[in-house]
Amino acid sequence: MRLDVFLSQKYSFSRHQAQKLIDNGLVLVNGKIITKSNFNAVENDRIQIEEKKSIDIVPNFAINLDVIFEHEGFLIINKQAGILVHPVKSREAEILPKAKLSNRVNQVFAKDAADTLVSALIARYPEIKSIGGGDRPGIVHRLDQGVSGLMVIARNQEYCQYLLKIFAEHKVIKKYYALIYGQPKEKSGIIDLGIGRTKRGKIIATQYAEKVKDYKTAITKYKVIRIFKKYSFVEIETLTGRTNQIRAHFKAIGHSLVGDELYGSRKDGLGRIFLHAFYLNFVDLDGMTREFVSPLPGELDIFLNKLTGGSFMTKLFILSGLSGAGKDTVLEGLKKDNFDFDWVVTTTTRSMRDGESEGRPYRFVSRGDFEKMIKNNELLEWADVYGNYYGSQTKDVEGLLKTSEKPIIFKTDYQGARTIKQKFPEAQVIFLVPSSLEDLERRIRNRGQNSEEDIQKRLAKTKKEMGTLDEWDHVVINQDGMISEAVNRVKEIILKESRS
Repeated sequence: MRLDVFLSQKYSFSRHQAQKLIDNGLVLVNGKIITKSNFNAVENDRIQIEEKKSIDIVPNFAINLDVIFEHEGFLIINKQAGILVHPVKSREAEILPKAKLSNRVNQVFAKDAADTLVSALIARYPEIKSIGGGDRPGIVHRLDQGVSGLMVIARNQEYCQYLLKIFAEHKVIKKYYALIYGQPKEKSGIIDLGIGRTKRGKIIATQYAEKVKDYKTAITKYKVIRIFKKYSFVEIETLTGRTNQIRAHFKAIGHSLVGDELYGSRKDGLGRIFLHAFYLNFVDLDGMTREFVSPLPGELDIFLNKLTGGSFMTKLFILSGLSGAGKDTVLEGLKKDNFDFDWVVTTTTRSMRDGESEGRPYRFVSRGDFEKMIKNNELLEWADVYGNYYGSQTKDVEGLLKTSEKPIIFKTDYQGARTIKQKFPEAQVIFLVPSSLEDLERRIRNRGQNSEEDIQKRLAKTKKEMGTLDEWDHVVINQDGMISEAVNRVKEIILKESRS
């Protein structure tokens, strides 16, 4: 029988936990340490599990802890770069850069290992110290020392077991931003290369299982967001959770991460690895979908600014507003003023009105064609508004983000603005409102295209949307007869935020 299967059946822990014990050299068969989970245990074998000596962790109030969400069962934190998640053991220390190994060993083998994230956690949340046990209290996944971004931390035993389970079942969506050297041939793709250790202990990605120890499957999805002369800015989603997976995978395809001393170099002056966990999504024990977004840290945004001559992440502007507030009118005003920008054309199923044409201001399609786009997952966002579909095709947005050097304006309703803001957190939302609800009602009635029932529905919806104003980056009043002022205000915001 496989050794990991025997242990999971004999004792009250999962097969994954059994494999961890074996990987860490804590299982002996007939007095000999076994490090392969598929070792064949036979009758009369004497199997021992060594006691794992944990490091005494003491609270450290000096470490900055950026908590962005608190729940009675878990925390969401924004980890800073440069801090270890938990004390490492000698075998784990092998993955650290050779140049810093001796100093790092002295640090992590200190008696209290006080310079780690878990020390900061138990200082602020002492109840976590008993969760999960050992020297990793509350930890259900981790980020490498040099990586920043979102982590979920368990606050009680129930959530600790649940989170470990959904991570093992790959039910947690984790996405990262990275800057890599060069330009991949494919602008999006999947890296399907196993992860294992060389004889010297370094973790590498390879398709040849026989060349490494502890070989495990590993899958990484990526898409290129923007290409520079020497670099590419990419969005990454990990479908498995292996140590150093992203770094080893991109090294294997010839595009190491900028600032990665272990798999590349630090010749660019960044001072850290350009890898940030910006998105986390999972369903909690109450069945509620939890979704969190973290913007790029300042040092990474500044590095991108140097490549672009301005803020790369604020090139996307969402022009939104109350129904009837004049989004189309403001957009046309920007065009008439010869303001230099690109825009995403919204696709709709509604009928073309007088003065409109294909692409100005919409791309018009049939209801059947739109529903095909929904089915094929071709839309970045969409909504059914008063019986008509409105949405934005993903290919249009991604194409502009890759190629355009101008500000990009994305026109959508408040629901679409929320969706896009979640996917592009550094985008700036410019939300248009009329000077009063009376002005808005007058505009809708002057169109002469809506029934009384439709007008009342729109006004009721508008009152609800007024409660969202605090969500937006900028609110602009579009007063009747003063459209030029609203257009000029929108231009001022775009010029300021894009630093052009």
